[in-house]
Amino acid sequence: EILGPMLNRAHARGIKVVAWYLPKFYDLDSDMRRFLAMRDFRANGEGFDGIGNDIEWTKDVPNHAERSVRLIELSRRLRAAGGAEALSAIPLPPVLIETINPKYWPGFPWRELAPLYDVWMPMSYWTFRAKSSPYRDAYRYTAENVQRTRLNLGLPNAVVHPAGGTDNKSNDDDYRGFVRACIDTGSVGGSIYDWRTTPMASYGILRGVPN
Repeated sequence: EILGPMLNRAHARGIKVVAWYLPKFYDLDSDMRRFLAMRDFRANGEGFDGIGNDIEWTKDVPNHAERSVRLIELSRRLRAAGGAEALSAIPLPPVLIETINPKYWPGFPWRELAPLYDVWMPMSYWTFRAKSSPYRDAYRYTAENVQRTRLNLGLPNAVVHPAGGTDNKSNDDDYRGFVRACIDTGSVGGSIYDWRTTPMASYGILRGVPN
């Protein structure tokens, strides 16, 4: 009752809508039921234009090797079930799991996942970094995460759409740096987390992100 009208109104305004889900990996059948529910959802005959896999949960499967195995299996099942559906992977940013906290998800299976998704959306939230960190710089954090994502995938031309933020801790200089990083890395647009806290006055800057 809530989601259907939102989807219809977005489509009426020419906006494509991607549904995303955060799998927990302890029960792949349960995770798949939710992905399939998104795939099959219809409101007045209209469905979503893509599906996103938010890849960040570690608590329910603490063994990183086993978690990676489950992620690969879930991704393969999602790809098979999605058919021609556009699939996006929304992974932890490479800088985080390789440099800042290598214990977060060691051995993340980039290469195994590379053929299973159409677009990559690293969660490059510069506001999660300490003010004293060089990665608090929106340009550097965004650009390096895009570059490392492509390098890790072994796909120099991988379609990447970084997500930055969060907005309640960002300013216009952050947004300008983010836009420049998206342009300089040839990213296919960029997103800010989240819409609710994005200042309307900053939209003019963010519109500089390439479509």
